[in-house]
Amino acid sequence: MNTELPAILHALLLAHGKPLSVTQLQALLAPEQLDAAAIRTGLEQLQQQLTHSPVQLEKVASGYRLPIHSRYNRYIERLWDERPSRYSR
Repeated sequence: MNTELPAILHALLLAHGKPLSVTQLQALLAPEQLDAAAIRTGLEQLQQQLTHSPVQLEKVASGYRLPIHSRYNRYIERLWDERPSRYSR
């Protein structure tokens, strides 16, 4: 399980799309009976694995999330077509 834990945490964080706390991750992985220290270790391993990835592990007030690294913003912005505002008369 320990070797799979970073990948499982990666999948959970990607699928949820919102930050997850260690407590929430622990509850989701309750059948595996992992303590908070094991979850934190798995998150550290995931962070190391994502070193050269466009996705980065980020700790925020409400937990952990997987945003796209800011160096890719200029490419990501192309996904949203900006249109000039229309003003009514």
